[in-house]
Amino acid sequence: MWRQLASRDASCTFFQTPDWLKVTAEFEHAHIHPLLFEWSEVRAVLPLLRRRRILWNRYFSPFGTYSGLIASGVLRAEQLTEVAEYLSGFSVLLVNNPFSQNKIMLQESLADFTSVVFLEGRDEKSVMADWERDARRMARLGDKNGVQIRLATVESDIAAYDNVYRQTLNRWTGKVRSAYPLALFHKLWTEVGTTSSLRLWVAERKGVVEGGCFVFYHNRHAVLWHGATLPESYALGVTQLLYREIVLDALRREFALCDFNPSSGLTGVRAFKKSLGTWEVDLSVQIARSPLSQVMQKVKAVLPSRAKEQS
Repeated sequence: MWRQLASRDASCTFFQTPDWLKVTAEFEHAHIHPLLFEWSEVRAVLPLLRRRRILWNRYFSPFGTYSGLIASGVLRAEQLTEVAEYLSGFSVLLVNNPFSQNKIMLQESLADFTSVVFLEGRDEKSVMADWERDARRMARLGDKNGVQIRLATVESDIAAYDNVYRQTLNRWTGKVRSAYPLALFHKLWTEVGTTSSLRLWVAERKGVVEGGCFVFYHNRHAVLWHGATLPESYALGVTQLLYREIVLDALRREFALCDFNPSSGLTGVRAFKKSLGTWEVDLSVQIARSPLSQVMQKVKAVLPSRAKEQS
């Protein structure tokens, strides 16, 4: 049923499919735990992972990617309330799919946004029409510098991309909480790479991979999940050319939008996406805390203050 609903619900993204949770579960040290909700006229699934804790379980979407209900139709307000009330008894952290009409509102809500290029009504000549002048110049510079954009075709391309990624991590020291392991990239390639849901784009110059991006495709939604460029290649137009070709491909394949994903609070990343003519679409992170976790949270809040009083 889950896979059927994922195909039927036009707003569903790859991040809500069984394939994504199957790949990510082991790296999140969690188990796949989709929740099924049924009414007389509509059915819905909430794809989540479950991580066991000593006193309670935690339910969440993998790596902070989109979750939320995928359904056979639009749920009524009272049905969404019923789902929220059910989840209120658990510890839940999910990122509402910003393109869904069936949004869940839990006890706490944090505002965020994703950066999107809408493709409907566009043609190939207008792909860079909304780009900032300097971004267009950099894409042309990438062409001039002989940068070639292609799809990964062999497993060694994964290792080459990972090498680029490891070098970029040095640039974000102190700003990146954790790094994705090479094993995750390999598993995506072996389990999803042979389907139409994943393309790894690589930017190559003089036979050396200098950048790349994992892009997922589902229904009419294309999303750039993970990208990296060698720090010394930024000035060569590698990144702008790479993104131009990804957007062009999505346009040619008649996707409705190209989603650049949230920017994790990084102002430089946000500015870069804006330079590529993206629109910011609001989304929300929803949090529910189980009764026991609420008690533990209050205890943690009290203990530091008491420790200060005694010192």
